[in-house]
Amino acid sequence: MEKLEIYNKALDLCGQQPLEAEDLEKEEKDQTVKTLDTWYPTALRKASRELSWPFLEVQLQLGEDEGAGHGYEHSYPCPDDTEALTWAQGDEYQRIGNKLFTNGEGEAWGIRKDIMPDSVPDDFYDLVAIALAYYASVRLSPDTNTRNAIYYLYQDRRDELMDHYLQAERRHGYQDSIC
Repeated sequence: MEKLEIYNKALDLCGQQPLEAEDLEKEEKDQTVKTLDTWYPTALRKASRELSWPFLEVQLQLGEDEGAGHGYEHSYPCPDDTEALTWAQGDEYQRIGNKLFTNGEGEAWGIRKDIMPDSVPDDFYDLVAIALAYYASVRLSPDTNTRNAIYYLYQDRRDELMDHYLQAERRHGYQDSIC
């Protein structure tokens, strides 16, 4: 599923008009696209943390420690192909720009930008679209009823997916992968 389709599913949930491919490619993006672009990594990270999606997360090959910064003991350049950071060693961590700031040393997991579309199930993208609609709804659909409905839709879809994937793992003799 392409980013345009994810964005349009989110916009539909917010009661907004769909985008065209050109809207994402414009140099001067409109406020809707800017809002979706801002919240997409957060929605991707949210959906990625709901289940153990083996096709999605990879251990990041961090660069050399560049020392303290932003109140953290360590800073590492993130690989250019990192879409979102999902976990890093240490009590607290933060990604600012293309750097990981953490109190832990050198281990981090993230979501790649280069995910092959065939390797990612549509179920995952649906969850991302619903999460994106929820986050973006603050700006795109300030009606709290719409936001609440999206929230409950996300919970229902997430629970369905958890049940489905846990049952599949049990049928194949795997241990539960949800912490």
